[in-house]
Amino acid sequence: MQITTQHKLISLLMTMLLGLSLLSYFLVKHQNSSEYNIKTFYFGSLLPVSNLKEILLLLQGDVTLKVYENRTHPKNLESLAFHLRKTDKTIMALWKEYATRYKSNKEKAFVAHVDLKMQKLHRYLLELSLKVVKMRAKDTSISFKALSEGTAAIHKVIKELIDYELKLAQAMRKENLQSYENEKIVFFGIIIPILGLILILFVGISNSIKGTEKRLQVSAVELQRANQELRMASITDGLTNLFNRRYFDQIFYNEMLRAQREKLSFTFMMLDIDHFKKYNDFYGHAAGDEVIKKVSAHLGRYFKRPGDLIFRLGGEEFGIITVGTNEETALTMASSLVSEMKQLNIKHEKSETQAYVTLSMGMVHFPLAKAMEAKDLYELTDAQLYQAKEHGRHKVCHRIEA
Repeated sequence: MQITTQHKLISLLMTMLLGLSLLSYFLVKHQNSSEYNIKTFYFGSLLPVSNLKEILLLLQGDVTLKVYENRTHPKNLESLAFHLRKTDKTIMALWKEYATRYKSNKEKAFVAHVDLKMQKLHRYLLELSLKVVKMRAKDTSISFKALSEGTAAIHKVIKELIDYELKLAQAMRKENLQSYENEKIVFFGIIIPILGLILILFVGISNSIKGTEKRLQVSAVELQRANQELRMASITDGLTNLFNRRYFDQIFYNEMLRAQREKLSFTFMMLDIDHFKKYNDFYGHAAGDEVIKKVSAHLGRYFKRPGDLIFRLGGEEFGIITVGTNEETALTMASSLVSEMKQLNIKHEKSETQAYVTLSMGMVHFPLAKAMEAKDLYELTDAQLYQAKEHGRHKVCHRIEA
């Protein structure tokens, strides 16, 4: 009887240990599998987003910006045509890679709709590459507005795809987490009869799950932060942290339309550091960079309203958009900005104007904003900047456009 009971206890103990081992094995396997699946589905679903975002960056930077730059100052148009064809090839390769990924039937229908627009864009870019080589002969014109509107249309549909992919990733993550929670309930049903034996194991697994979820949440926050940093890096100048020329080309038309819609004035200023090349040659490029940073900080002290936008347009050239500022105030701010450069006391021995770094500025003021292309505004303001330089620099020249 004693031996039989001993055998039974040993058998029971062995059975419990075997059950505990099997349960532990399946629980650990399930935990690792769930963590892997959640990461794979969630982050794997975000991979197509990088293709779509790269397409948008190529359209905005390598197509729209370069066409605008060469339209304003034509240089090597054959090189631009080749660049457009190369960019088109890259865009279509990225699109093909995205479009051939696994899609649901509902998603396939929308992708097919977007594919028609992408094919139209493909044909347009090829036609555009042929047009640009004729720009020098002036027998072909390229509407930057039409190009911007076409790019905006593609941007809209691709943005819809990006939103869809992000929502899909979130839904898949939620579905997997819900599935995991449901399976955990089933495991609890198994755990209850032997709760005392596996309590410690369960607590460890539960903590591990919470840690996994926390890591996923942290990863999602980091991903969002990285996307925000990437966007800011694409629209700001690395040296000054001002907005760059690309962002000026993107936002100018919207700001002009906003001012026109709200019946506000619109002012655009361009300024240049006088004799900057001589400064660089004499003091060195590192010192030149410091001057550019000091000038950008100087601008920020005068134009700091929410509606004021400051850009580094390139090299030593800066631009300022201010909406709703009357002519007298805008001119006073511009004149003070130029005259008070002396307070920065930046020595410039090679300057032909003053013994310190000075600025020249051109300004165009619209008492009531009206729609126009960035190229035309740029040329109007550049002409005023040229006048300021022709009349001795270190001054502001301006005009009013009714």
